[in-house]
Amino acid sequence: MAIEYQLDLILLDINLPGKDGFAVMEELGNDKRTKAIPVMGLSANARREDIAKGLSLGFAGYITKPIDIPQFLEQIDSFFCFSS
Repeated sequence: MAIEYQLDLILLDINLPGKDGFAVMEELGNDKRTKAIPVMGLSANARREDIAKGLSLGFAGYITKPIDIPQFLEQIDSFFCFSS
C-alpha cells in the first residue's frame, strides 16, 4: 500500500498479526520508494526498550496507547508545514 499510494505519513501499529511493526519498518526503510516516508510507531507497549528499538529502526515518532490526543496531534503536526 505504501508503494501504491503517495503517502505523507505512515501510522504503524507494532502489534500486527503475523509480522510485527518492527519488521514492517525494516522493510519500509530498505525500500528506496518508501524509506523517505516518515513512520510513527503506535503501540500499547510503553517499555523503554520497545521505544528505543523503534527509534533505532527509523521511526520518526512513537505514540503509546491509550493515545494522548494533544500529544498525538502535536507529533503529526510536526511532520507538516501549514501556512496560515
